[in-house]
Amino acid sequence: MNRRYRKTIIAGNWKMNKTPAEAKALIEEMKPLLSKTKWCEMVLCVPFTDIQAAVKAAKGSKIAIGAENMHFEKSGAFTGEISADMLKELFPDAKNVGLLYCSAEPNSKYQIDTIKPLLEAQGYTCTEFAFTDSNDVASVAQNAASGSDVIYIPTDNTAASCAEAIKGAATKPIVAGEEGICKGCGVATLSIDYYELGRTTGEMAVKILKGEADISTMAIEYYPNPVKKYNPDMASLYNVTIPSDYAAIG
Repeated sequence: MNRRYRKTIIAGNWKMNKTPAEAKALIEEMKPLLSKTKWCEMVLCVPFTDIQAAVKAAKGSKIAIGAENMHFEKSGAFTGEISADMLKELFPDAKNVGLLYCSAEPNSKYQIDTIKPLLEAQGYTCTEFAFTDSNDVASVAQNAASGSDVIYIPTDNTAASCAEAIKGAATKPIVAGEEGICKGCGVATLSIDYYELGRTTGEMAVKILKGEADISTMAIEYYPNPVKKYNPDMASLYNVTIPSDYAAIG
């Protein structure tokens, strides 16, 4: 890559983790480490709840702030997703699936639009239940429970912050798009090891910084071993039989 004409950008995110205060502290720690970098830029894509704090903390530094995006497929080594096949495995007798998400989060809607036809192909009837913010999440969750046999929640920042409210309002089992939501109100999810994923990302960054790899041509790497996980308390509450290849969320 000719650096006279193209600038290297190293980007990363930390999924649905860190409060605004924790995001600020991390960025403050990173700024001096990047102060001498001349030929590349760094972008941190953070959850929307951290954007304001992150932008303020990164002001005047070489760190740019972006928003997280999502990729959703039927199966594969993707970020914290639950496939239609996994839902079918746990709830083979269910007929109606409520799709609960925040309408203010485009990524959540994208996930719903992707998984909905996959669930319908499995024979489920799917109904969308969208809440606008934390003020109506409980009432919408209650409506979703009344019209569904099982509820699916994608990776959704508002849902994550309102997991306890959803748990109290939804009287049906929930399959979650990431481990944090599952720990709060769900029965099962598909999880990855963020430490190992971060290690892989770091190794890729080192290759770029040392000139050992061309960022424009190097292959995208994914976490190879996503883990099926379940919430023992919620599984017991709804009397869900969990297959032996699921790991309990601690």
